[in-house]
Amino acid sequence: MSADETDENIVLKIDNSSVIIKKRDLISNSDYFKAMFESDFVEKTLKVIPLKGVDLKAMNIILKLISDDSYDDEDILIVLQTACMLQFRNIKKVCLERITELLSWKTSLEIWLVTEQLDVQPLFLKAKRLSLEEFVMVKETDSILQLNLQQLCSYLGHVNLKTDNELSVFQTAMKWWYENGKVYKENYMKIILQLLSCVDYKKLLNTHMNEIITYPDLANVKEIREVLECLAQMHRGLTTMEFSGNCQEIAEKLLLPCRSRYLASCPCILVECKNAKKDVNSMIYYDSNGKQFKKFFTIDDPKYESLEGCKFIGYKEYVFMYGGEYLIGRGKWNYNLWVFDTIRERWERKCVLPYPRRHFDTCIVGTKLFITGGTGTFRVTQENTFWYDFKNDKWSTQLRLPFFDRHLKCCCFSNKYFILSISNKCGYFLIDEDFGNWMKMPLNIDDSLLKNQSDFGLFTYEDKFYVKGKDLIEFTSTGDKITVSSVKNITNKDCDKMEITVCDDTVYTLYEYRLDNKETFSLERYHMKTGRIDFIFQDIDNDSIIEADGEQFKFSKTLKLFSFNHYSLVDTNEVINDSFNV
Repeated sequence: MSADETDENIVLKIDNSSVIIKKRDLISNSDYFKAMFESDFVEKTLKVIPLKGVDLKAMNIILKLISDDSYDDEDILIVLQTACMLQFRNIKKVCLERITELLSWKTSLEIWLVTEQLDVQPLFLKAKRLSLEEFVMVKETDSILQLNLQQLCSYLGHVNLKTDNELSVFQTAMKWWYENGKVYKENYMKIILQLLSCVDYKKLLNTHMNEIITYPDLANVKEIREVLECLAQMHRGLTTMEFSGNCQEIAEKLLLPCRSRYLASCPCILVECKNAKKDVNSMIYYDSNGKQFKKFFTIDDPKYESLEGCKFIGYKEYVFMYGGEYLIGRGKWNYNLWVFDTIRERWERKCVLPYPRRHFDTCIVGTKLFITGGTGTFRVTQENTFWYDFKNDKWSTQLRLPFFDRHLKCCCFSNKYFILSISNKCGYFLIDEDFGNWMKMPLNIDDSLLKNQSDFGLFTYEDKFYVKGKDLIEFTSTGDKITVSSVKNITNKDCDKMEITVCDDTVYTLYEYRLDNKETFSLERYHMKTGRIDFIFQDIDNDSIIEADGEQFKFSKTLKLFSFNHYSLVDTNEVINDSFNV
């Protein structure tokens, strides 16, 4: 093709409008038009090219971006769709960068649905994970009302949807129905049942069931009302003999096959690049479906080099790194609370810690990050706690602990901040943060159990909490005391350090101990439902290789383990009940 030919103007006909552009600009920016004009297609010699299914405004924005990639427009999702359709490579890249910056709980649902259709990974998985985790916020937006039936049910019924309660899921489904139901009047019964199948009725209170039965468009239709009344009877464990066989069958399909929702999370561990000339620290996570480690992110050297006694913790789409001291004893403290944004894949400094601290215990309760105990300046053991409120971007003052224990542990239990002292045989709930009021809970435990633990961790599961060392000790809070409800021996091996995290029904424990005079590591899985124990790896030392995405790693100088709701874990579209799929 000659220079004169590429310099000629081409007219793109879109919706009876004409868009004029140089042929060379189309060829150099679009693989679609490059193939059209440089191959033996009929359009090769045409001066006017009709384009069907292309948005006119999006095409005009693309032409502006070709000459000025800093041009911005709010219709960036439509531009992305057109750029993908017509294979404008650089324009697609610009769109993805801008959409990533725009991604928040407010935009997550719309971005998920558009980018999933285009199979733009990992952006659509990031948007999907965010919309599922932030349902409590997303449900209040108008984006819910713009979904079609299949999209709504895939969202509300998703097993990874994080909801405050199942009544909210039902109310959101009905809010959509009152806005869109008139389109589906011909299949009324079928559609209503599909909406109802998005709710986990096993998690509803009886009062919630009563509220559902009285909803307009449900209570007024005999067939629906009878199904719901039958369902309410089943929910209470009462007989349903007065209802028809068909009614009982439908109610059973709504109640019995329902899967429980869960937070899809995975264990993350800190490692170093095996063959790097200097220490390069990275986080890798374990994909239990693929049974392999995958690379998560790299930690910049200035942030972590020589830092000891810090902590990592996952919160929503962020990973926090905070606390610690650079070369212990030098007085060079890490006051920064660093945040790795997993959507935009970059580090930022969130805020500054008001007090220096290392080798502390930590947990998140609601929107607050607690830092408890540990060591402060002049190597003084701290007998206090303080916290950061994410919502208000504010640090608390130090609150004195009600007891002294170098080995205390803290966690979120019953949606409250809870600290446990094995040596003092008591636990405390913080019931008033403003006035520092604690509720003491005596710990009824045999001394022989205490002596059997070397290092140990504390975690909660369902309505109980657990101490895990050599034994797994289950505790139940009853009235004003805490009692041991079960004990299971896990290991007879003493360890120097351990880190524990919980992912759905699995407890991961990372052990560090000496074996054959070498620092040795094991990553254990304990399955809470079955009591089965297995290992992802066992008895490996610092010369061993851990592979992740084709790279080789070894253990870092410090033991770090935490759980995170990684976006790759929401790739499937499993729903809690697929009995009524259309």
